[in-house]
Amino acid sequence: MMKLTKYALLLVMVCLFQQVHSVCEVMNTAKYSALINPCIPVVNYPFYIPPNVLKAAELRNVDAQLIMQTMAHNALNATGLKIFSPACQQSLRAFTCASIYLACYNGLNYDPYGSDIPVKLPKPVGIPIYRPCVSVCTDIARTCGGLYTSQKGNKDCTVRMDYSGGLVPLSLSQQPHQFEQTNNKSICFTPASAAVAASNELYQVQGGVCTGVVSKIFVPGGVALDPSWALLQSPLVVQGQLEQRLRAKLAAVPRWLTSQCQVALRKYMCGNAYLAPVRVPMSAVLAANGVSTQVMAGLKAGNFALYNDSLVLPAYPNHSICSDFRRLCGGAISRSTNPLLQANCSAAFQTVAGQVIHNYPMHSQAVASVAVGSLRLLLTTSPNYMADANMDAASVAVVCPGSFVVPANPQDPNVQWVEDTGCAVPCVNPYWLPEDWTRLTDAALAIPIVGLVLCLVMALALVWDDVLESRPLLALYTLLSGTVSLWSIVVNARPAQDRFCRDNAVNLSLMDQDPSLCTAQAGIVQYTFIATAATFAMVYVTRVFKALKWPLPLPAVLAFILLPPIIPVAAAAYNNYLGFNRALPVCSVLSRQSIPVRSEFLLLDLPVLVAGVVCGVAVLLSSVSLDGTLCVLLRHHCRRQHAYRDPAKEPGPAELEETPEEKRQEVAYVDALLYAVPIVLIFGLYTAQRVEYYHRYQEVYDAIIEWGRCVFRNSEVDWAALCGSSSPLRPTVGLSTALVLVLTGNSIIVAPVYLTHLLLSRFCYFHDDPQTGDKGDDPMPEKDKNGLQEDSVVAIAAADVTNI
Repeated sequence: MMKLTKYALLLVMVCLFQQVHSVCEVMNTAKYSALINPCIPVVNYPFYIPPNVLKAAELRNVDAQLIMQTMAHNALNATGLKIFSPACQQSLRAFTCASIYLACYNGLNYDPYGSDIPVKLPKPVGIPIYRPCVSVCTDIARTCGGLYTSQKGNKDCTVRMDYSGGLVPLSLSQQPHQFEQTNNKSICFTPASAAVAASNELYQVQGGVCTGVVSKIFVPGGVALDPSWALLQSPLVVQGQLEQRLRAKLAAVPRWLTSQCQVALRKYMCGNAYLAPVRVPMSAVLAANGVSTQVMAGLKAGNFALYNDSLVLPAYPNHSICSDFRRLCGGAISRSTNPLLQANCSAAFQTVAGQVIHNYPMHSQAVASVAVGSLRLLLTTSPNYMADANMDAASVAVVCPGSFVVPANPQDPNVQWVEDTGCAVPCVNPYWLPEDWTRLTDAALAIPIVGLVLCLVMALALVWDDVLESRPLLALYTLLSGTVSLWSIVVNARPAQDRFCRDNAVNLSLMDQDPSLCTAQAGIVQYTFIATAATFAMVYVTRVFKALKWPLPLPAVLAFILLPPIIPVAAAAYNNYLGFNRALPVCSVLSRQSIPVRSEFLLLDLPVLVAGVVCGVAVLLSSVSLDGTLCVLLRHHCRRQHAYRDPAKEPGPAELEETPEEKRQEVAYVDALLYAVPIVLIFGLYTAQRVEYYHRYQEVYDAIIEWGRCVFRNSEVDWAALCGSSSPLRPTVGLSTALVLVLTGNSIIVAPVYLTHLLLSRFCYFHDDPQTGDKGDDPMPEKDKNGLQEDSVVAIAAADVTNI
């Protein structure tokens, strides 16, 4: 009878299992992630998929494993689990996963139509599975206890369960235990051991974005990062996910922020992403929630696990962390549209339980609540002041867009910072187009060389010149112009960085400990240009004095030329206005925002303007004087007026022939007229450039500032396409090149005029007679030749002061 009953039961089971299939599978880790399924780390065995799950999957047209994953996710998604210890969380996960993912019997798929029907099914289960060992249940009481027991009570590890789902009709007493009571591993199973992330971890990301800002972090449940993720994650998984998100956020933050701002930003972001862990004893929690001292004493005396338990709770960053960020990054925040930079220091959110939690609290706040019996305990933490943050601002890398630079010496007061950034204007001006700056530098290299060559030619011509007047002043001009050209060549022989710059962000100036070639060039350029202007002025002043028969000693002339330029040069040197002017590849008076426009005008432009006005007045007076240029042009009328005072007497043709003295006088006046051409060119080019500079100074400066802001505002994208490669308004390249010409090589303008006029004067006015072979008329009276040293220009100047 016993055997019959046994075989009858087997027959009934076979008939029942013919109604529906069940399968045995392994976890599909290629399709399902441990971020979502909390059981993947512990289910390392073939598991049984019950018929009801298969039927539901068929009806929904989904994978059966997806249904089981949802069951596990929902069962382990209670946020209250994270307040328990990692060992407790691990036991709870093993318990839940073992109850859902039952191990297959010998790893076989049960198919009633196949040949793999087991001869003897496991008893008394009635289906092809192993039951979990009872240790899976008893581990909860061993590892959780305390707060968990007071909330959930003790697990009943002897409960019985109908694993057949009603397929095998058994009474409750006949049903097997849910957990195999003998812990015999040959007839029961336990899930794999896999650690659960503790509520507090050390920050262990190598080279992480929060290194030096946080050291220990509170690890929230995975669901805090994404509602679809599992609450319980393996160690460092949540930390790694937080790190990836922070990196992505920081990648969208401009890297040109000041280092101090970036440190404040790291504290602001890391402090809120990686909350600080605070371990709070349950005794403190009970006391904070108003539990009487008598009850506390009773719990302590009874050695209740609840009294001796402790919790790890999150502490949110103090309000000062956010306010410091707003203070140090205020300018960038006000101009930025990046939502990450829009600090909201009053931000708060509401939990499912209705608690309001501030992201940056000023005072202690409740961050969670738990129920203990009839009590609802609030779990409170104080704000985190992040006192252990030791990130040094010097260790933060500032990356500047375009050609802007991080200063090599940020403490240098001469650094021209871009407002609210960690970047500065480079020593070499970034506002020019690269090709324009290349053209200017090429011109600055070539102009002094050509100018020096022409000065040497003029010097040789002056030695040979015995026709034209003003040779002493022209010799002085040649010396001045040659000096500035030669010094410019010396300066240009050095690399650009050494030529103009103290470092990558500061141009050379007299603030340097030792005067440089650049500052010397600046002084020479300023001095010689003003002195040159004075020289040309004196060319005409001497003619006026000569026409008026007034004496003008040569020392007085030289004093007027050489002494006054010292005053503006000394003033510029005293005020540190000599150095590399970023607007031109020449060292001169500095043009920068820190120097008032009026100062630059007084130091450089006013002296040149005074010399130019004197020169213009002298040209005008010498042209309209009694023996001036207008009379020379009307030569025959002048001769009648001067040589023949009797109007009734008409001179004959022979009498109209010019004498050598008249020829000499005419050459001198044409000489004066022709020299007005280079003077007008030099002063005209200089004045045009400076007028443009003063007229458009503010407009150009504002455009440059706005262009720079555009570059920094769009630094994370293609800023050149949005803002242009340089400022739309900038100094004209042509006029800037002209200014380089008149400052470092204006002999290029003067020398051709002088040499051309010298040749024309010699061969047109004084030439050999082609018939007799006699030399032309001697342009110099015999009295002017006494003591003349023909091999010295200086001797020419000393020979006759009246012939200046």
